[in-house]
Amino acid sequence: MFGFFSVFNSDAIKDMTLYKGGIPAQYGGRASSVLDVYMKDGNKKDYSVSGGIGLISSRLTVEGPVIKDKSSFIVSARRTYADLIVKSLGIEDFKDLKLYFWDLNAKLNYTINQSNRIFVSGYFGRDFFGMSDMAGFNWGNATGTLRWNHSFKSKLFSNTSLIFSKYDYAFDINRSVVKFSLGSGIIDYNIKQDFTFYLNPNNTMHFGLNGIYHIFSPGELVSDSESFNNLLMPKRYGLETGVYFSNDQKISEVFSLNYGLRYSNFTQLGEGMVYTYDQENKRTDSTYYGKNKKIIRYHGLEPRISATYMLNESSSVKASYNRMFQYMHLLSNSTSSTPTDLWMP
Repeated sequence: MFGFFSVFNSDAIKDMTLYKGGIPAQYGGRASSVLDVYMKDGNKKDYSVSGGIGLISSRLTVEGPVIKDKSSFIVSARRTYADLIVKSLGIEDFKDLKLYFWDLNAKLNYTINQSNRIFVSGYFGRDFFGMSDMAGFNWGNATGTLRWNHSFKSKLFSNTSLIFSKYDYAFDINRSVVKFSLGSGIIDYNIKQDFTFYLNPNNTMHFGLNGIYHIFSPGELVSDSESFNNLLMPKRYGLETGVYFSNDQKISEVFSLNYGLRYSNFTQLGEGMVYTYDQENKRTDSTYYGKNKKIIRYHGLEPRISATYMLNESSSVKASYNRMFQYMHLLSNSTSSTPTDLWMP
């Protein structure tokens, strides 16, 4: 909510790793730093309830076993109520104010046997800001993951993941003189297959592949006014794939390397019309592409290497080289602090 609260609920987080540089080859799709976040699995032995009540927000976490020592769950929720506090002040102009967010983290895991575990997790969150039903913003994220962890042998492990994610926003004005709505969003369907092979105490190999089907909704502007022409930007589609290999190598007690290679590919798909413009920005031609027909393709190799030298227990010197491709881009409104972000291929 306006940057005052993190999207990450500390009550539900088990661990996180920030990669500012030296990005391992298993991460792709963005030309930026990486924050890898792990949720708690839930207590397999005992039930517990924790939470807190604050001046503008409250939180509640429930966890425990579904089947003792075999399956567990955790559910953690937050909700702010700044709008309720403002309303209690009795200020007439703010009596219909909406200013709050809620989010929910949930995870369920089940141990089938010593070699197989299943995880189901999800995050759902939404922000609201407006004045009753007259005008307002709402935006949010949703993601769900189904993961199968399998041990082939004592040295080889795999994770198979099916992931759904969605971001969208809506801006609505509902007045007697004018009514319109503005919205945009993106949906991703992701499948991943990751392997980890412990070759020996000094070498740990990671390799795998993934594919993401993107559905871009650039925006729509709709009004009930007869004098207004509705603007409906057509959806765009893309298929992003990648394959990678990397190795964590311990050279000595104080010196280690991580090196690898990733190959990524992005194909923009139809259905849609593509226009050609000249240097004066005048439209010169158009081409129609049918559903799932290739419009254009981008691809490339992404070498990664990083080295770490430990000076002592708390200090180290690091050096790295990364090449990364980002095939989708965020278009933000820099003149207004509103959540009207557009994702485009």
